[in-house]
Amino acid sequence: MTASEPDRMADGLIRLSVLSREVFAQVAERHGLPAGQARLLCVLAAGPRGMSELAGMLGVEKAALTGLADRAQRRGVIARTAVPGDRRALSIALTPAGVSAAAAFHREVSAELARLTDVLPAAERARFGRSLARVTADAPWPARPRGGSGPGLLSVESGGPACDLTAEQTMDRQHWSRRISQLDPARDYHEIYRILAYHEFPWDMNQSLSFALYRTYAVPSIGRLLRETGEFTQRTQKRYDDTTLILDTILEHGLDSPPGRSALRRMNHMHGAYDISNDDKLYVLATFVVVPIRWVARYGWRQWTEAERTASVHYYRDLGRHMGIKDIPATEQEFAAFFDSYEREHFAFDEGALAVSEATLALMATFPLNRLAPKVVMDRFAKALMDDPLIEAFHYRRPSGWERGLATGALRLRASVVRFLPARKEPLYARQLAQIRSYPAGYDVTRLGTFPPGCPVPHATGTLAELP
Repeated sequence: MTASEPDRMADGLIRLSVLSREVFAQVAERHGLPAGQARLLCVLAAGPRGMSELAGMLGVEKAALTGLADRAQRRGVIARTAVPGDRRALSIALTPAGVSAAAAFHREVSAELARLTDVLPAAERARFGRSLARVTADAPWPARPRGGSGPGLLSVESGGPACDLTAEQTMDRQHWSRRISQLDPARDYHEIYRILAYHEFPWDMNQSLSFALYRTYAVPSIGRLLRETGEFTQRTQKRYDDTTLILDTILEHGLDSPPGRSALRRMNHMHGAYDISNDDKLYVLATFVVVPIRWVARYGWRQWTEAERTASVHYYRDLGRHMGIKDIPATEQEFAAFFDSYEREHFAFDEGALAVSEATLALMATFPLNRLAPKVVMDRFAKALMDDPLIEAFHYRRPSGWERGLATGALRLRASVVRFLPARKEPLYARQLAQIRSYPAGYDVTRLGTFPPGCPVPHATGTLAELP
C-alpha cells in the first residue's frame, strides 16, 4: 500500500459515512420521523428492550429517553409494559403500527443506501458488499461514552445492517423549518411548539416568556397579589425556577402524560387558592402567545412562519382550556387585540407590583453571564428593552435613545451570529439552563410551587379546571 492509499481509504470511508447519514436523515424526514424516533424504531425492531438497556444503546440519559418514549407512545408506535417480577421496571416494544413503520422505514433506507453502489458493476458490487460485511463483523465497536454514539439497532448487536446513522450528523440550519412545514399546526401544534422552544429558539423563548410574565406585574391586581404572597420578593429564585419547570414539564411531556397532568394539577391548585379573575388569567395566557411572537419578530434569527404562530395559538388555547379559562381568543389577531386592549385599560402603578419588579430585576442580574456585568448595567439593559407603557407603569426613568439602541443592537447582533450556526440536534430543556439553580439534585414536579392551606377559594368569575 503506497503512502497515499491509507489517506484515500480513510477519506472514502468518511465520505461514505456522511452519505449514509444523509440518506438516513432524508428518509426519516420523508416518513415524518424525528431522528430520535427513527433510531428508537430501529432499535426496537429486534424486540422489546428495558429502559436501562435502551438508554445505553441509544447513548442517552434515562430522563431524555422518557421524553422520547412519551412522544413515540403518543404517536402510537410503541407501548410500555411492566416487567414480570419487577413492578417498577418497564419494557418498551413496538406496537403493530410501530412494526409497520419500522419495516417501511428500514426498507426505504436499505433501498436508498443500496443505490449508492449503482455506479459499480454487478461483480464489483458483490465484492464490495462482502468486504463491508467482513470489516463490520471483525471490527470491534468502540466503547460508548455516556451520551455518545455507537451501534444502534439493526446493528451488529441484533445481527442486521446498521441503522443508527444520525448520531454525529450536523444538521443544516433549515432542518427544523422543513420538519415543521410537514406538520399541521391545527393538529400537530404541540410538536411544532416543542421544536420552536427546544431546537429553533430555546434562548429567545426563555427570554420572551420571562418578559411575558414580567409584564403581568404592571397590572395592579396581579402585581399586588404576587407581592402579598411573598414568593416573588422573599424566594424569588425558587419562584422563578418553579414556574419555569412546571410550564416546561407540560411542554416536554404533553398534557396527556402523567408528568404533564401532575404539573397542571400543581398549577391549578396554586391558582385555585386565590380569587383571580378570568380576565387576569386570560391576560397572562395572552402574554405567552403575543410576547414571544413579537420578541422573535424583532430579535430572532429568523421570523416565525404563519404555521408556527398558529401552532402557538393552538398550544396555549389547549393549555388555557385545561386551566379552566373561559372566552379564549381563537386567533393570533384576537389574542393581540385583547392583549393590547387589556394593557391600555389596566396598566397602572402599584407599590406591591414595583417591589415584585425590583426583586425580579435583581434576580436577573445574578444569572450566569449577566453577573459578569455591573448590576446597574444589567438593570439599565433590561429597562432599555421595555416599551414606554411598561416603563410608565412602574414609574421608571424612560431609557434614552442610545440605551435602547445599544440593547436592541446587541440582541440583533446575537441573532445575526445564531443565523449561521447549525441546527440544534438535541433539545435544550429548561431544567438544563444555568439560571435554574434551586434543585441541583433534581426535583419532583408534584412538590414544586406553593401549598396554600385549605381548599381553593370560591371564584366569582370562573371555575377551577378538573383533571383526570
